[in-house]
Amino acid sequence: MATKREQLPVRIYNATLGSEEFRDFWRAPAGLGNYPEATSSEPVSALLTLDALAARWLAGDYRADNQAFELLLSTIARGDGGALLAALTLQQEVLARADTVLARRGAAGPLCPGGLVPGEVDVLRTVVRKFFVGEVQPWSAAVDRRRQQLLPPLQALEGRLAAALPPNYATWRRQRDTALAAAGAPRQHVEAILKLLADCPGGPGLAPA
Repeated sequence: MATKREQLPVRIYNATLGSEEFRDFWRAPAGLGNYPEATSSEPVSALLTLDALAARWLAGDYRADNQAFELLLSTIARGDGGALLAALTLQQEVLARADTVLARRGAAGPLCPGGLVPGEVDVLRTVVRKFFVGEVQPWSAAVDRRRQQLLPPLQALEGRLAAALPPNYATWRRQRDTALAAAGAPRQHVEAILKLLADCPGGPGLAPA
């Protein structure tokens, strides 16, 4: 019995996080389309249920409904973990390039020396309002909301099975978490805009038009 109990976390890992269904969950899509508009609450509910089952099994209650379990895994396989990572990676790449441009301009000297506002400031403010405030920020906020829905039950399950996670999963998890940290890219971009326009009268233009 002790051996069976000791092997239980590994068996749960193999049936859940290490399964083909979870690999499908994290598989990158061919394209993002209108993500995350078309997402469903079903994968989140399935992950919450799966974590609750794992907690019960680890506590010594081994009851299981195989058909219901397979349905949970099937729902998770159709989830959008891969799309979430792809969206955050895209966000990071695009905003990092923009931050580099802003930093390069800032290194060339004050944008508004003596309080004078050159024409390029109006152009920058227009771009900020139209593209960043009008398009990027709303999309980024929606992606971050999805991240906050999907991650807690996943991280809870990983925490329960921490001792059973194989080295290759632990390595991949660190890489994944690095990608997930890109959720902070919009905030960093705002800071870059504020820094560049700090000496310009009229503010940075971050309010919607």
